[in-house]
Amino acid sequence: MAIFDGILRCTSVLQNPATVDGMHVTVYVGCSMDGFIARPDGAVDFLDPEQPPETDLGFSALLDRVDVLVMGRNTFDFVINSGFPWGYGDLPVRVATTRELTVPADLEDTVAAISGTPAELVEQLTAQGFDSAYVDGGQLGAAFFRDELVDQVTLTFVPVMIGQGIRVFPELTTDQAWRHSDTTTDPCGFVQVSWVRA
Repeated sequence: MAIFDGILRCTSVLQNPATVDGMHVTVYVGCSMDGFIARPDGAVDFLDPEQPPETDLGFSALLDRVDVLVMGRNTFDFVINSGFPWGYGDLPVRVATTRELTVPADLEDTVAAISGTPAELVEQLTAQGFDSAYVDGGQLGAAFFRDELVDQVTLTFVPVMIGQGIRVFPELTTDQAWRHSDTTTDPCGFVQVSWVRA
């Protein structure tokens, strides 16, 4: 799963980001140079190039920093059916879904379903004792952005343009101000940029 992790889940480690309602919420995602996270049909083949990044660009450090991963249902299904090994170790994973969730037997101790609005998810996670969440999934991340519950965002730009598809950011009704925190480059052409809420 090294390539998958290195592209879809690449981040630099930011120390002590601001919190939203007491919970650190990080969204991070890989995208094309022209700002798409998937093709119109949802395919993400372009995020798995022939020449992957030389390192995981901080993914392991990210998993060490957060205490829960909140994953969209489509992303969970993709990961489970991708054929890649589970890449999150013993990190607790909560899958945001309103449908019945079947969890592989070897993941039953760490994976559970959760449902509600982004604000309700934050409330539930806080009640479960978590205080730093990594939100993964295009639709789920978009919902957290729209509700202004994200305090840190990291994008990893893959050196390819695809012209059309699902954009990395949702349409917003109000401006959101961000402050640049870090930029990391990789010899293979990947550029990773991180911001924290201003």
